[in-house]
Amino acid sequence: MQELLDASIQGANIIPTAMLIFILIYWIVVILGVIDLDMFDIDVDVDADVDGPEIDADVSVGWLNSVLAFFNLGQIPLMIFLSFLVLPMWIISVQINHLLGNSNLLLGIALLIPNLLVSLFIAKFLTMPFVKLFSKMSDEGETTTTMIGKICRVILPLNSESVGQVEVNVEGSNYRISAKTVDNKKMQKGAEGLVIEYHENGKYYVVEPYEK
Repeated sequence: MQELLDASIQGANIIPTAMLIFILIYWIVVILGVIDLDMFDIDVDVDADVDGPEIDADVSVGWLNSVLAFFNLGQIPLMIFLSFLVLPMWIISVQINHLLGNSNLLLGIALLIPNLLVSLFIAKFLTMPFVKLFSKMSDEGETTTTMIGKICRVILPLNSESVGQVEVNVEGSNYRISAKTVDNKKMQKGAEGLVIEYHENGKYYVVEPYEK
């Protein structure tokens, strides 16, 4: 145990160790009820000045959304994903640096890059059960028909080709659902829309721009 503690605070492992300590403190604070589980959840968006055609920006946003969805981000609370990301990062860092006999901070940072890539896929696999759990919790007590006809707000940009995300308020509770538009319409973050139907095959809702 003492050897593990000594290895954890070596320069090569200090960054993943600090991240792990932050995660542990976070969960202790959550258990004590000081903060909520979703306190650090964020809406992911891409805001950039693009000189090229508008379609380039849409492709970039769609690509980013696809990557985030692939790793289950946006489908589960951010801190749950980070917990399953940081723990394998720390374990891999300690083991690799031990095998290499490395205690150098700079080399440890360099090794974090492939470590992060591997840990992302591990986190994706470990969080898959939570995706189903939170999806079920989000939809509990709600059916597709209760969403149809509701006004929504765009959280992640959407169009008729790429799935985005909208937020719907149903009886005081907010629900985030996957959505697309029709007829090549594009909706940016913050825009209001109307939920008009649900596609069972694609598991997404169809939204059209809403004008008051």
